[in-house]
Amino acid sequence: MRITGGEFKGRVIKIPKGIRPTQDKVREAIFNILGDRVKDARFLDLFAGSGAIGIEALSRSAKEVVFVEKSGRILKVLRDNLKSLDLPVSRRGCEDKTRIIEKDVLKIVGRTDILSIKGYDIIFADPPYNKGFISKIIPLLPSSSIIILERSKREEISGGKDYRFGDTILTFL
Repeated sequence: MRITGGEFKGRVIKIPKGIRPTQDKVREAIFNILGDRVKDARFLDLFAGSGAIGIEALSRSAKEVVFVEKSGRILKVLRDNLKSLDLPVSRRGCEDKTRIIEKDVLKIVGRTDILSIKGYDIIFADPPYNKGFISKIIPLLPSSSIIILERSKREEISGGKDYRFGDTILTFL
């Protein structure tokens, strides 16, 4: 998979086996819609997987990206991807532009003692499709952030602006 824009445009990142990566055209659409709002933004990538979305944000001048992923096997690929782009990962979350939180999204999103979610300008969530995650996390996300949900067309939510790409829907709240 290749990064679609910004500083790392054209660079290849690895995709872990067993995940559904966000397609190139969908990633491009996200960042075309966001435009300059990514520059200097604090970006939260929930269910991060390979890190493709957060890396795209960094490539397009986000100030900071925090990746949240629980699978150790997938986190190894995410760390390798960041390392291949010379993006150091902070252990305490304050020295560098990237931070990884190795926890279940549903266990941390509502807990400000673990993750101060109110300080993020943009929050992206791409949970496994059709598992009920979207309806569980929406009430926990702050309305002060731009929220982007990637979901299956079979998952219904109300509100927001939808963009359809085959079976995938992006909802901006």
